[in-house]
Amino acid sequence: MIKILVVDDSALMRKLLGEIFRAEPDFEVRTARDGVEALDQLHSYSPDVITLDVHMPQMDGLACLDRIMLERPCPVVMVSAVTIEGANATFEALDLGAVDFITKPDGAISLGIRDMAAQLVAKVRGAAGARLRRSLRLLSLSQSLPQQRRRLHQPIIVTNRKALYHRQRRPRYERSRPI
Repeated sequence: MIKILVVDDSALMRKLLGEIFRAEPDFEVRTARDGVEALDQLHSYSPDVITLDVHMPQMDGLACLDRIMLERPCPVVMVSAVTIEGANATFEALDLGAVDFITKPDGAISLGIRDMAAQLVAKVRGAAGARLRRSLRLLSLSQSLPQQRRRLHQPIIVTNRKALYHRQRRPRYERSRPI
């Protein structure tokens, strides 16, 4: 059973998305109206996956996503009309830890939602099995502050993709052979 939390400020979208997931036998669904309500349910409900809108009152989706990844990391699929035109919001959401995104249908939402239902369910099922990367903001407490700064501010320069691939694959304790 996949526990999903649908977060959207639109009552119609919450209803339609909830119906899509309730029609599937392996989903347990709860809804939230905004980011503040989502954070309240984050600890009490402990969802496996969250669908999150970008523009909401009180706390927008990006601020909520940031808090989710700090407080109780879990896979998040962004569901918003913003993701096509607002590529920056999409990239920021992916940088903050979102697993995937899907766009809301244009025009009459109730008509277009059925077309995206299969894709949305597939993305949420995939997100439920995703392994989240560790947040860079939560560095190990065993590292000193200068070590953390060096690690975060080291430039990454890619001049040769093949060399980069071999460099990533080679364990650190091995040294390269002289040419």
